[in-house]
Amino acid sequence: MININDLKQRVHDIANKDQTGASIKPDLFNRLVNPAMLYVIRRFVGLPEEYRPDVPITAIAYEKTQAISNTLSEIKVTDYMLPVSFGETIIPANYYYPIVLQYKNISKDSNTKYSKYKKIEPCDTPDTVQINRTVEANNAALKEQMLITPVPIKSTKEFVYQISNSIRKPTLDYPICSFNYPKISVAPNTIKAIYFTYLRKPAKAIWGYTVNQQTLEPVYNPLTSTNLELPYDMMDMVAAKILDDLGYRYRETELYQ
Repeated sequence: MININDLKQRVHDIANKDQTGASIKPDLFNRLVNPAMLYVIRRFVGLPEEYRPDVPITAIAYEKTQAISNTLSEIKVTDYMLPVSFGETIIPANYYYPIVLQYKNISKDSNTKYSKYKKIEPCDTPDTVQINRTVEANNAALKEQMLITPVPIKSTKEFVYQISNSIRKPTLDYPICSFNYPKISVAPNTIKAIYFTYLRKPAKAIWGYTVNQQTLEPVYNPLTSTNLELPYDMMDMVAAKILDDLGYRYRETELYQ
């Protein structure tokens, strides 16, 4: 995580006092830091403007390498359960980028294997009790025999065509979904829940401060500050974007470069 005060000092150190961009007011810094953080996140997810017709991938893209994935690990949400009703569920409010959706179900073979045993009753013989306790232990392990089925994301057009196709119609073994903000359509509609792994929106970074009554200078206050949800080694990339924007704002060509 990047400490917001360390980042602000880094920006001031690079800008230095001899350039126009040195005296960055706290409110201006707070306005610049969040777009800069989002730019870095977009960069590591994969900038769509880098796509080309012959090469539909970017130079940097999420999960292209483990190092790239690690960069955004702080905003990754894993296995968030979304209840599905009549083939629809609501997209999480903090959703930013999808990673994978899954449908989880107990193996039918496991259910068949243990379904012939009944619960322990008071009138059961010791042998029957022992058998049923063994079965209960086996049933407790059913979570490990959970069937996990990926739910591919389709475009709205592909989703509509497939649910109306008699041959490729979605089933529990081959489900599909489509994002129709603010909802996700899921097929088949007998699915009751899906598990969503995604990147969420980062918390808003804030450099909190109090004003020194003697010098009238802003003083860093960690209690009212919020750090950046990025690895510390990404500080220079965020600082570079802030200085880039400052160069435009103050028309400082040297600072921009």
